[in-house]
Amino acid sequence: MKTSLPTTIAMLGIIFQANARLNAQSLISIADPISLIASLGTNTSLTMVDEANTRYDLVDENYRPTSYSADALLRVVKLMDDGGYLVRVVSADGTLRMTGSYADAALTMPDGDFEFYHANGQLESSGSYQMGNKDGIWERYAWDGSHLAERLYKAQTWEQLQASLGEAVEACTIDPEAK
Repeated sequence: MKTSLPTTIAMLGIIFQANARLNAQSLISIADPISLIASLGTNTSLTMVDEANTRYDLVDENYRPTSYSADALLRVVKLMDDGGYLVRVVSADGTLRMTGSYADAALTMPDGDFEFYHANGQLESSGSYQMGNKDGIWERYAWDGSHLAERLYKAQTWEQLQASLGEAVEACTIDPEAK
């Protein structure tokens, strides 16, 4: 028996936003979001929020929201006490692909330590963001785990970077009240 999405929401007390129907059998494995997603058909997008304020989204290999496909990834977003969002992305087989934190609920402003992983689970890169800009040493690794390179970043806005390179001058603000 298939149930409509609104009925499913009411029964479970879990918020779903999806363009599909869930069958009662798939609800048994609600504690395992990967199994839940795998039980959905294609052309299904899913956002699920549980009682612990953890959000589950389907994303593509660039971590953008997507519909279900065999290579879709699961993004798990947890609201932290400081108002930031801790994010983990895993593949359908459970392999960790990314960890990091964001300053905003839309996950557009990375802020804090990040680690990205190859599909085989080996570390691909690690470093920090400061309000959306890479900051400090970022390290890169090959598929086999061997170290490839390091790069030093200084968290700057585009305008600050241009000014530091002498390509632009930072504009000053004039107080209209000053005489």
